[in-house]
Amino acid sequence: MYQNMLEKLGIKFIAALLGVLMLITLICSILKLPDIVILDYKFIYLFMIELIGVFFFIAILRIIYKLIQSLKPKHEIILSVLCLFIITLGQLFVIKFLEIRPIEDLNKVTNMAIDLVNNKSFLSNNSYFSMYTNNIPFTIYLSKYFKICIQLGIRNYTLAGSILGIFAINTSLIITSLLLKELKNRKSAVFFLAFNVLNPVIYIWGTFFYTTIIAIQFMMLAIYLIVKLEKETRLSWFCMEIILFTIVLYIGTQIRATTCFVLIAAILLFILRLPGYIKNHQVHLSRQTVQKCLCAIILSSLCVLLLNTGYSKLKQECMQADYTDTQFPATHWIMMGLEGNGGFNWHDEQQTLTRPTKEAKLDYTEKQISNRLKELGLKGLAKLIIKKLDYTWSDGSHDYPVIMRACHNYTNIHKYIFGDKRDTVIILFQIFHIMTLLLLLLKIVLLLTNHTSSNSPLIYILLFGGVLFHLIWEANPKYSLNFMMLLFFIACEGLDDFLQLELLVHKIDHIIYRMSTLFILFTVIVSFLLFPLYTKQTFNYADMVQGQIVSNKDRLNDMYGDSYFSQTFFTNRAFNHITIRTFNSSAYLDASYQIKLLDESQNVLYETDFSPKTQNEVESIEFDFPKIIPDKACTYTIQITSNFVLPDHAISFCMSNKEGYDVFPYGNLFINNEELNADLAFTVKEKGNKTYTNTFHYLIFVCFILLSELFISIYGLKRLLPDKSLEPEKIAQN
Repeated sequence: MYQNMLEKLGIKFIAALLGVLMLITLICSILKLPDIVILDYKFIYLFMIELIGVFFFIAILRIIYKLIQSLKPKHEIILSVLCLFIITLGQLFVIKFLEIRPIEDLNKVTNMAIDLVNNKSFLSNNSYFSMYTNNIPFTIYLSKYFKICIQLGIRNYTLAGSILGIFAINTSLIITSLLLKELKNRKSAVFFLAFNVLNPVIYIWGTFFYTTIIAIQFMMLAIYLIVKLEKETRLSWFCMEIILFTIVLYIGTQIRATTCFVLIAAILLFILRLPGYIKNHQVHLSRQTVQKCLCAIILSSLCVLLLNTGYSKLKQECMQADYTDTQFPATHWIMMGLEGNGGFNWHDEQQTLTRPTKEAKLDYTEKQISNRLKELGLKGLAKLIIKKLDYTWSDGSHDYPVIMRACHNYTNIHKYIFGDKRDTVIILFQIFHIMTLLLLLLKIVLLLTNHTSSNSPLIYILLFGGVLFHLIWEANPKYSLNFMMLLFFIACEGLDDFLQLELLVHKIDHIIYRMSTLFILFTVIVSFLLFPLYTKQTFNYADMVQGQIVSNKDRLNDMYGDSYFSQTFFTNRAFNHITIRTFNSSAYLDASYQIKLLDESQNVLYETDFSPKTQNEVESIEFDFPKIIPDKACTYTIQITSNFVLPDHAISFCMSNKEGYDVFPYGNLFINNEELNADLAFTVKEKGNKTYTNTFHYLIFVCFILLSELFISIYGLKRLLPDKSLEPEKIAQN
């Protein structure tokens, strides 16, 4: 009928465009060589592993879906709680055993939030916030959260932040499952939670508390409230939901601007539906509709006014700087997105920074955008779009080994997730991502071929807007995290809708689970081919053992004459390499210092002299020595002494000196025997050359994989295939 034609065509058009972009992303994901060690540049092996992984992941989901369909309502609730419990337990495991520390932007935001807790303010000499004022609201809110944590007895800011990240991710999961329940049914909601139990992104990134993660819950709650508002008949509840929607959208947009895409998507959807409303004679508004419209306008306006007033007061309390001329215009990020892979460009940042006023920055970036678009041309622009899709959306790990590489304490577990033995985990991320994209494309195909309808057009518009935005804006693998719930939502919806096509599914069940034997054989062949790579071939490794690499903005000065300092660290792991970070602001390169490595009994294990080699930049000075293997966990000391360096020849040593916050709890910094609440910027590593694993461990791992596949195959054949009386031919006839 005409009343729905524009909406149907509009949604299908958007879904088709989204499908094209996601198909390119899927191809990039398959062709991508993730940040791995052994299989780097070995595409054919990686492709075979991904093919096997995707097949058995889909088989597992098919089994889970079948089980959920047979559950009673009481058992659905139990399973939902169990899924959330398993997810939370996995996230707490990451917090406990990995102790991930914030770096880069999150480190700067966290440090400033800690300063605010200690009654400090935003100052004009804070270069980060003078450029990136968009992170000021989140920093203020984070400081308030830290104050609450202190009142509750939690003084570990990393732990507090990780708990906030877990809360944000898990709240988003709950809201998204409730959204599926509202739009489809309860079984779909339960399946979504079960789907994410297998999702590695939820566990690792669940402890990350930057805006990309924290804003997800606001985006999903805003979508959920729009769905509720459409159905709400009671005026009092409608008013309460409008107030909540305004608050969620306001705070969410402050934390991350992409949250406002929900409102833009809702307006676009309303425009698509408007002809249908008019055709249905809904242009003649009822009294209740008029009341709702007036209440929505008045209440949302009042809420925004009150929220603005409250936030302005919060900001005024901690702001002692005027960033009007120093803040970067939005065009800066668009400019950065027009070169290379569209990612961060340090040269662009410096060029924008040197412009003295807001107008000069805007003028410079606009000219650069115009020049770069001319240089690219249509062909260059098309190539750039593919590069940005690849960089932002095709990496299943979202570049976590780089963004989350810093920890409080480096255990053996760290090297299997972030270190040189991360291959298995990274490949698992990529397999799950490829499967998600396949299921998303399946849903779009079903939608375009009229095999299913869309109960959630807002989701498609919003995801398309997110993809389109990051084709214009700066690209970054972690930016796609902000939209990941939308990807998972459509993927689950796609598999759910496909499995509703019973006749087709019966046939495919026969094909898939008969093919499982072939894939088991395929696994054996691949395992045989990979055996020498993992057990015979050696590679150079550099495992983190201990260190403080998070913060080096503070400087340990006055290291001249016979001054000395020492940094302790605690470990039970072998090591043979130390790196320290220095900064030489003098005009000389002849400053001489001595470094000593001492054990708990103050015995000298290693000593040498060193001098700076660079000027006016952070320099990493490395020391290699024979491997030290502790008998037990013990404390070691790095002692650095000035060899009577002249004051104007002295260099500075990078460190972290954060009031009220020990960034490195596994050691202490002493200056001339006086303890300082600070830590040197240093790393301790074990470097060498060895095989990835031994034959025994490799065979154990392969046997585990084969047994898992065999269980899936047998269980699937026994439980999911139709009775023998219902052969595929008979099903087709029916």
